[in-house]
Amino acid sequence: MSVNLAQVWLGGDVFGWSADAHEALQVMDAAYEGGILAIDTSDVYPAWAHEGRMGVSEEIIGRWVSSRGVRAQVTIGTKVGYYAMPIVGGIGSNVIHSQIDKSLRRLQTDYVDIYYAHRDDGGDLHDTLTAFSELIKSGKIRSYGLSNFSAARIREAVEICNREGLPRPAAIQTRYSLLSRDFEFDIRNAVSAGELAVIGYSVLAHGFLTGKYQAGVEASTGRGDNSGAHYLNDLQACAVLEVVREVAAAHAVSPAAAAIAWVRQQPTVAAAMSSARKVEQLAPMIESRTVELTAEEVGRLEQVSRKSPPRVRFW
Repeated sequence: MSVNLAQVWLGGDVFGWSADAHEALQVMDAAYEGGILAIDTSDVYPAWAHEGRMGVSEEIIGRWVSSRGVRAQVTIGTKVGYYAMPIVGGIGSNVIHSQIDKSLRRLQTDYVDIYYAHRDDGGDLHDTLTAFSELIKSGKIRSYGLSNFSAARIREAVEICNREGLPRPAAIQTRYSLLSRDFEFDIRNAVSAGELAVIGYSVLAHGFLTGKYQAGVEASTGRGDNSGAHYLNDLQACAVLEVVREVAAAHAVSPAAAAIAWVRQQPTVAAAMSSARKVEQLAPMIESRTVELTAEEVGRLEQVSRKSPPRVRFW
């Protein structure tokens, strides 16, 4: 069964962290009213920021979906197996089968539209892919995806699916922005060869491409040290932001909307994802859906943000 990947996804990683339950419900209400009908989360959010709060984001989203009666109208994606956290334990079939039931209870639904392997644990991919296939057959998930996988492992996954007659991943999640373009060097080729779709996250480079960071001016991020302020010391990043501002002005939109539109218009990219801890942060996401950059504008942005292929990749 195919899943609607939408154009823009609302990231739920901040729900229960820098956005409390009340704020998160307001954000989802406003996103829904603005036409953003896809929400992404994980079974660990926001435990990676606050230990002991595993699954709180899913609980908040479930409360919203249930109380508003909008399950049929929204696309929900969640993830399993954040291997860096021992409370999860990787993406083996036993973990996948046990964690999906917990996610469904928290989300107050009987199915998830797309269920991701959050990170590659280096284990047996056949075991992982078989588990996802079984969940699709059971009706607990409509489709599955891979998040933060290397090009080699994406190719391996596609080969296994083709050989064993298993359903292919519906989407690949990867970090992608004008300031983080490693995806283009090898993962894009693997995705294209496998005829897979991409959802880019961190599309605003931790907020730097919104233009809110200025030298000597403190910006409120709600994310502690996890902010984009360090880009102020990066001459290329500042040059990129200047061109983003110029392109945005030509379309009478915010810099963030232009940066998101650039991601959306890239080959193999189906959607862009961004988080919002306040209602006002949704505006660029909503307006980005109708922005169409010209070929000249895309070229300018790609030229100013171009970097050499990375020598080492960490996943």
